[in-house]
Amino acid sequence: MTIRVLVQPRPNFFQLQGGDNVQLTKTIEYLRAVDVQVDVSVERGVDLTPYDVVQIYNFGESAGELHYLLNAKRQNKPVVMMPIYWNLERYRRAYAEFTQGWTPPPGSPEISAVIQRREQLRRASVRQAQRILLDQSNLVLPNSKREAELLARDLDAAPDKMRVVYNGVQDLFRNADPKLFVEKYGVRDFVLSVARLSPQKNQLNLVRAWHDDKVPLVLIGNPNEEPRYTAQIKAAAGPNTLFIAHSEHDLIASAYAAAHVHALVSWFEMMPLAALEAGLAGCNLVLTTETAGPEFFGDRVRYVEPDDVPGIRAAIRAALVTPRGTDLSAHIHEHFTWDKTAAALAAAYHEAMGCGASAPVPESETTYTRLLEEMVLLTEELAADTETLAQYNWSQLGTLTAQLERIEHLPLMQQLRSAKNRLTGRTAP
Repeated sequence: MTIRVLVQPRPNFFQLQGGDNVQLTKTIEYLRAVDVQVDVSVERGVDLTPYDVVQIYNFGESAGELHYLLNAKRQNKPVVMMPIYWNLERYRRAYAEFTQGWTPPPGSPEISAVIQRREQLRRASVRQAQRILLDQSNLVLPNSKREAELLARDLDAAPDKMRVVYNGVQDLFRNADPKLFVEKYGVRDFVLSVARLSPQKNQLNLVRAWHDDKVPLVLIGNPNEEPRYTAQIKAAAGPNTLFIAHSEHDLIASAYAAAHVHALVSWFEMMPLAALEAGLAGCNLVLTTETAGPEFFGDRVRYVEPDDVPGIRAAIRAALVTPRGTDLSAHIHEHFTWDKTAAALAAAYHEAMGCGASAPVPESETTYTRLLEEMVLLTEELAADTETLAQYNWSQLGTLTAQLERIEHLPLMQQLRSAKNRLTGRTAP
């Protein structure tokens, strides 16, 4: 029997390309082989009559995915949630450091306090939305055991609802030919990093670590996501650093085959697709500790702290004098393929359908979720107002404070607390 699944990704899925786009595209391709048909939509109120299961895909930085959940509940469809989650506190601290000076500093302690309160409210709202999504889904599908542990620790996700679904990798990388890349760029046996140029990917510490080395460092990735960060990377890079805008798969595969080491020293990596690709192509890997990498690669790769510049340099040098990883390539090919990913997903869909369709969302929960969405929308509006006010040197602090009070004011907050208490059976304070 063919299963029909509607995947509903983060609302900006089609505008902001990332690893989750690749993951979803390849998963859909291989799901067809196991009799699963998939459509993708970011429409909030889509008619779910043709579908057996709704898969909500990837937590965003807003409560937008709650609309997907409510729509599925109201149409009595089972829901599976693939969160793609990592704890970002370490990254946020680093981000605050290297973005200093990107925007005008606040003009007074009062303004700083307002901005801090705004951000705290926004994060609290998003986190609560994530908890609801996890709690109300039939199954939760983390991409690793480590992600499952973080979901349980940070967001109270129920371990008995989780089914780990590992990422796969395309076989074309296993048989890649270095000739195309070597002929085009004239380098071989270099250090490679394939990732969009962004603060998360931490290329700044990578180029700092490799600034004076004679072995070429090649960075392949979109430079336009954070132009100011790209400028910082280029200013810190050494003379043997080569920047290449994101290329087609054939050229990237050839780059993996031509390189000796692939370094991915990100502040976090939830699903290391580039590492899987590079490892399958035979590269030695240097990988961040902020990842589930040990589940994929064990002790076959070198792990580094993203803020340890000397450690990054030492790990890359050690990887350069080690023969390319045939054992690693064989391990990846045996355990992490898209057909295995598709089979695990198909099993999860069957299980969710066997659980029976969810009961329509209770009225108390509908009220709670609606209030939560309102709170998030207000905080997002406030964030936009903050950006506008920054352009006027924060001369309108009164307006900003009034916007904040719209969220903190008692009526909305009291209603939100009351709805939550009804759901949990507690008496409202």
